[in-house]
Amino acid sequence: MRIYYLPGESVNSYISNIKGILSVNHKVESMPEVNDFKTFLSQMKIYKESIIILNWFEDKTSLRGNFFKIIYRFLYILIIKIIFRKVIWIRHNFKPHDKHNPYVYRFFCFFLYYISDEKVTHRDILGYKYIPHPLYININKFLIESRKIDYLYFGVISRYKGLVKLLSFWPVNKKLVIRGSCKEQALYEELISIILKRQLDVDIENVFLSENDLGIMISNTKFVILPHDDKSMIVSGVFYHAATFGANVLMFKSEFYDFCENKFSFVSELNEEVDAKYIEPRIVINEVLRECSNHIVLSEMNKLF
Repeated sequence: MRIYYLPGESVNSYISNIKGILSVNHKVESMPEVNDFKTFLSQMKIYKESIIILNWFEDKTSLRGNFFKIIYRFLYILIIKIIFRKVIWIRHNFKPHDKHNPYVYRFFCFFLYYISDEKVTHRDILGYKYIPHPLYININKFLIESRKIDYLYFGVISRYKGLVKLLSFWPVNKKLVIRGSCKEQALYEELISIILKRQLDVDIENVFLSENDLGIMISNTKFVILPHDDKSMIVSGVFYHAATFGANVLMFKSEFYDFCENKFSFVSELNEEVDAKYIEPRIVINEVLRECSNHIVLSEMNKLF
């Protein structure tokens, strides 16, 4: 089976991970842009016999694009529907993280839903097929039982990630490490201000970590903190990244928390006490493999084809 994937490449390693899983049984290729007409037209016969998988297309209504770009995206999806044998939409968010028009967004999602032959999420959502979230590649090849970092936040530092709320109650006697890139200078200064004002023991760096460096850091962490705004996300890759390397996860009470807490013992509610039972890394990894192993993800994806 030939499968085309959109986006074909991304800094988010989710794309390379799931393409690697599908490549075990299928030929997986990146989809060329429609404006590359020569390549696009030369592949028309192949597309008719192929499947395309769309990711994060629900986020394509950002107001950073003008009206004509939004119309282009509608036409792009319509063309995809016409030329491919099957369209699979994997939805990752309830709403875009960027500024957007809610009416355009709802109509766009309605359009995507009825254009797509299969609708997928990585959490149980009514009207969508549940498929477990793929895990990340444990590049260390070994398991660290004795861990030096008690609490870690990693990933993009953005407003919806909930760090302002987190630092507003974080205990002064617990050390927190924060590593992530922040493009919002005002937000970063606000976080620094809270840390200084409350005299918190927080080690924060505005930095983008390589996969290798991030893997080493998570492997040395007991608890990963997930303070995200649940109203925007369906799942968070941070959760599965942490579990892949054996870290426990602390997160606010939410629908995503309820979903994870029902499946895994290493999930605890994030509250002002920041107090949770610690589950050993080997148990964490065994639990998440039983739910999200490459074999299980591939088996469930194959049912869609």
